Amino acid sequence: MEEQKYYIRSHHHNWGSPSLTGITLVMSVLSFVNLAHVSLTCGSVIESIGVPRRPPRTDVGSFECVTSPVDKSKRDVFIYWQNIEDNEKCGDSFEYLAYYTSTTTDNKTIIHRSNETYNNYAKFEGLSTDIGYNFTVYSSNKEGLSAEYSTIFVPNESDKLDELLPFTKMEFYERGVFELSWKYASSKKLLAANQVNDYTLFWCENDENSYNKYQCNGSMNWMHIPSSESYYNFIVPDKMKIYQFAISANSQSTLKTGITSPYQPISSSSGMVWVLCTVLPNKIVGKIKNVWVNIISSTSMELRWKLDCSDRIGAVLGFRIFYCPVVSMNNSTCKEPILNETVSSEMAQDSRGKVTITKLKSYTTYMVTIASITNHGEGFNIVILCSTPL
Repeated sequence: MEEQKYYIRSHHHNWGSPSLTGITLVMSVLSFVNLAHVSLTCGSVIESIGVPRRPPRTDVGSFECVTSPVDKSKRDVFIYWQNIEDNEKCGDSFEYLAYYTSTTTDNKTIIHRSNETYNNYAKFEGLSTDIGYNFTVYSSNKEGLSAEYSTIFVPNESDKLDELLPFTKMEFYERGVFELSWKYASSKKLLAANQVNDYTLFWCENDENSYNKYQCNGSMNWMHIPSSESYYNFIVPDKMKIYQFAISANSQSTLKTGITSPYQPISSSSGMVWVLCTVLPNKIVGKIKNVWVNIISSTSMELRWKLDCSDRIGAVLGFRIFYCPVVSMNNSTCKEPILNETVSSEMAQDSRGKVTITKLKSYTTYMVTIASITNHGEGFNIVILCSTPL
């Protein structure tokens, strides 16, 4: 007798849990009274095997925008999601479908599918930086699309929240334990009234073929962290795997938009910023590099400098600047007692340091020494000589 397949689908829609399980009932009907076997996977109302159980899970900040270096009015947009479980795919030829729509002058709707689609993200190329986009993501198999869909709203560049820079990963002695740290957001756009502000911390299992930051093609997960925090100690689920981390700053209403939302989202995000550097345990911070005099007058000077990626937040606590008038450019002997300035830890959390020295004498050569302050003590000094004008 011909085998008939059925499955039981649950209608409890809670896409916040990545581990939803359902029940599929497969029955071989040999006669009206004889069942050969029963196997279970996919849900709770009996239906024929069909479309996927649900769409992939998304977050308000699960996107990344990369502005074109050639045309600043264009950007590539990456949309990320969390994969659904294998027993929720419910059929062959499974894939994710991501797109956005636009309307022509004669009110025709055009569907724009992603240029590239992978296991947990889709790439859209050459989009405008002046337009906000609503993206839709379905789960799909040979039977059709999932009944529900997920949405991600990407604001235009001027409406996006400020990115959290720098975002740094500090590795501890114990394998698989990291401190993730970022610069505390101070954007006025993030502190608007009547909004819930937080960060989304993303982690992604990096498969063996994924070494580019835009190609973390493994399992994606995330959690929300209060906006008052600026670091988080993270223990990876599997110490034998390699993980990539990203973070977004979010501003969203208490009425959160989600799946099958027909209205404009009342939320905004910076989008994802990936960790681009790792501070190794017991690293001694070296010399500060790229020091220059930005502004100089007869009585003051502004000094600026850049830090290497691994010398940023979490490693550098502050800076100490020593200065004194010297005999000449060729003789760096101090003519007066050495004075000093200290740059705060908040300033040290930027990739660029800055200090203004005042009450200088005109037409005088000064020696300036800059040293970084770290958990391991004071870093190496860098010395510059400069002269004030009349």
